[in-house]
Amino acid sequence: MRRELAGSMAFDTSTLLELVFSTPLGLKLKEALLAEKIIGHTSEYNVFELEYVLCRRLGWARAKKVGKKGKTKKLNSFSHFSPISADS
Repeated sequence: MRRELAGSMAFDTSTLLELVFSTPLGLKLKEALLAEKIIGHTSEYNVFELEYVLCRRLGWARAKKVGKKGKTKKLNSFSHFSPISADS
């Protein structure tokens, strides 16, 4: 069994929170993403949910600062987004 991250992975909101808060697991995931060992997939829904959780945990003002620093925007460079519309 492999012990390192590799391949294509789907990220739910909890995974995105690990990345944003730079937890030990989040840092390991970030390293794998930057090294292009893995390709992340998520949906716009998960990013919206991430923003909601940030507002609940940090308060509106601090969550807005996190967004302005680009932490949530950096997810674009890490992940492939799936549209939420039924037409896709």
